[in-house]
Amino acid sequence: MLDRLSHNEQKALMELLIYMAQSDGKIRDVENEVLHQYATLVEVDFRTLEGNYTPEELIPQFESPASLVVVMQELLRLSHIDGHFNNDEKAAILDIAAHMGMSLDFVDRIDAWVQEGLRWVLKGEELLEEAEQTLD
Repeated sequence: MLDRLSHNEQKALMELLIYMAQSDGKIRDVENEVLHQYATLVEVDFRTLEGNYTPEELIPQFESPASLVVVMQELLRLSHIDGHFNNDEKAAILDIAAHMGMSLDFVDRIDAWVQEGLRWVLKGEELLEEAEQTLD
């Protein structure tokens, strides 16, 4: 999905991801690792990111409704990746969604999609581990 974003949108996404990771006051190790993986995927030097932009500054950089959906999906993915989707992260998501013009219902639908995808990946990991133990 990241390939649907222009390079400028990808860089703005990186800044929003940093904003999201900082929203609960602590960037966890898994979030930091994921941020670096994102930077590698979109070919952005992580060291060049400032991490001090607001959603109001970043959201206008996204050029289409599809870009906004991709961004929201990635923000929610990052929020859930550490298993701690707390009230600060929820508030940040709702604030970002409001600036995007997204309804709560639409955000909930994207969130359900993200959570289903994460469960799918975890199930795949479990099956791979099981295969390592049972197949030889």
